[in-house]
Amino acid sequence: MAQYNRSYQANSACKEAIEQTISAHYAENRLDTEAAVKDVLEKFGAERVQFILANTIQHKNHDGRISQDNKAWAKTIPMPEDSGASRHCAYLVVDGVNPGLTDLFTRQARKHRRNSRKVLSCKSSNRNRLPISLPPRRNRSRSDEQPQAQAGCAGSVLGIR
Repeated sequence: MAQYNRSYQANSACKEAIEQTISAHYAENRLDTEAAVKDVLEKFGAERVQFILANTIQHKNHDGRISQDNKAWAKTIPMPEDSGASRHCAYLVVDGVNPGLTDLFTRQARKHRRNSRKVLSCKSSNRNRLPISLPPRRNRSRSDEQPQAQAGCAGSVLGIR
């Protein structure tokens, strides 16, 4: 549970950082998406940033300022099914900035991820970052059990290959 709490705190800090960074890099009706994305990725890593962005877009699926492409991408990122964890995810929505800016930020983060994909071991890619921990699912049968992201590389849980 302590690991889950640390991960939730890191997720919350990532959400806040995304909002603050978008605000800091927005001037004269322009968002410097490259600099904004780079700043947040350096602090939190691609997996955590993608989790927060996908969570935000899934919660704002009705918003027309989010592109259909980003909405389709967000649906590919698994989210916790446990009702307690789902309630926590509602607090991890980037809502301190215009959703259109969040959409631009997400597009750049996805582009950066595609361009920088390299074959790295979980140890080297997560060396200085807290792992993303999701609470265990409840009411599952043995046949549908899958590994949970309790420690180490969380890429498989987040749909990152």
